[in-house]
Amino acid sequence: MKVKRKTQETVLICLMCAAVLAGCGKSADSSSIPDEPKGNAVAESEPKQAEEQPESAEKIDDSVEKKSLAQRMSGKYSYHASGEEGEDEYYIMNVVNFGDNLYAFCGQAFSDGEENPEAYSFWATEFIPNDAKEMSSTDGNMVKVTELNFSVMSNAGKYWDSGHTGTISLADDGLLFEGFDQDGFLVADDGNSRFFHKDERVEDAFSYLKHEPDGGDKDLQGFWVMRDSGADLYIEFSGSDMYMYRKYPDREVFLAAGGCEYHDGSFDCRGNRIENGGMPFEFTADYKVEGGSLNIKIKDDAPDQMPAEATLERISEQDIHVTTTDEIALNEVVYEPVFTEILDVINYGYNIDREYDYVSGSLSEHINYGGMKDPLDEVGYRLEDISGDGIPELLIGYDADYLHNGGESYITGIYTIKDGKPVVTYAGGTKGSCRRLDEKRFASSVSGGVSLTVTGAFHLSDDGCDIIWDDCYFTDEKEDGSVGYFHNKTGVIDASRSEEMENGDEVFNEIMDDLAYNCIRIEWTPIGNR
Repeated sequence: MKVKRKTQETVLICLMCAAVLAGCGKSADSSSIPDEPKGNAVAESEPKQAEEQPESAEKIDDSVEKKSLAQRMSGKYSYHASGEEGEDEYYIMNVVNFGDNLYAFCGQAFSDGEENPEAYSFWATEFIPNDAKEMSSTDGNMVKVTELNFSVMSNAGKYWDSGHTGTISLADDGLLFEGFDQDGFLVADDGNSRFFHKDERVEDAFSYLKHEPDGGDKDLQGFWVMRDSGADLYIEFSGSDMYMYRKYPDREVFLAAGGCEYHDGSFDCRGNRIENGGMPFEFTADYKVEGGSLNIKIKDDAPDQMPAEATLERISEQDIHVTTTDEIALNEVVYEPVFTEILDVINYGYNIDREYDYVSGSLSEHINYGGMKDPLDEVGYRLEDISGDGIPELLIGYDADYLHNGGESYITGIYTIKDGKPVVTYAGGTKGSCRRLDEKRFASSVSGGVSLTVTGAFHLSDDGCDIIWDDCYFTDEKEDGSVGYFHNKTGVIDASRSEEMENGDEVFNEIMDDLAYNCIRIEWTPIGNR
């Protein structure tokens, strides 16, 4: 069995050094990566840079034209990034396909020219196409994709960000990457493209494959699927090897593979997930094939995406769904700056010397003085498209029982996405509160004493960026010193631009009570669950 150097002991060392490696996404010392890398990696000779040979992206061997583009792009590639102290740094990737979905094990590695480059920093990349037909094409050589990265040792295994868009072009001797917001890996920080050359020295994405085409159980060979409303689970048996694949639209891909030892009606699998850099898992399963159905029962621990017992149906490789960018829902990733600020306040306290972009006064006050026992569990969030523009808004808030009626849900902030970044639509003040009236409307109130109290109802604009008041009621001190009660639909606290209410004190209090007792509860997800 071929096993990489990354034994379990090595992985434990990697985990202990996670802080040094800066999350394994990029090296801790970025100064070791030059702004303009010198040359590309090859096994025998030094090729020209991609910028000097763009025509290579058009030359393709006719002998592989019957395969899909995703299949033809699969392979091992490297880019020669630098050379220091006798060791050369390489950017490496093992690109793998499942059906016509394309993924890669990526990393940064050193080699002295005699040893194969092995990653000291590694992660997984998803290449999600805009158009599935481009990935499935048997004659096209270019695909437009969104690059999504994640690692077992950074950001809790979640996507680093909302991704970068670019194109990948296939050439006889490698892959040309263009665009990708100059991410520093696929494309240089100050460049427009980078060419990764074929390089069989690159380490395997899957460390425990047996590569025995005549092994395994012949009845199992091929592709199987377990249909699921959330995300289908696909399994491929190829010789003695087993591949497992599942892609939810809002989370990182589950792609794992390993070699199997077969017994009478059972097998033992040892494999690894694509993002884990060789960290193994092992499980034993019983199986039974009946016609076009496969029943699998796992006896012990397996990756969490594998059910303990499942029935799968046989399919062809062409039946595997190709995930495209319009299916991806990365709302939590886009809202990451909001979550980061709030978690900083929860974990480290409110910093009066810091200017916060997303933490509202009402939230900080409640965290610091509201008597919360566990803010990570009590502060919640909810993603929902309230404005109807197709972009889910983010609600932040908590539950309390101030009215002694069984509990209410209070909103401290409402956020939406504009130009790819989170913006604040509503931020509660230290003396204010906001609650939800129905699917579209909210009730808001601010208490500034008898002479300045505000209450009313509002909804969001069509793009979710602004508050539109349905009714705004407020008190204000009049010239004779008495308290006046006013109403408008602008939300502007200005008596001269509002109508004074008759029987104001009585009507005002009735409106406040009506709004307070007719709000609905919100189903929160604890912010600590992220």
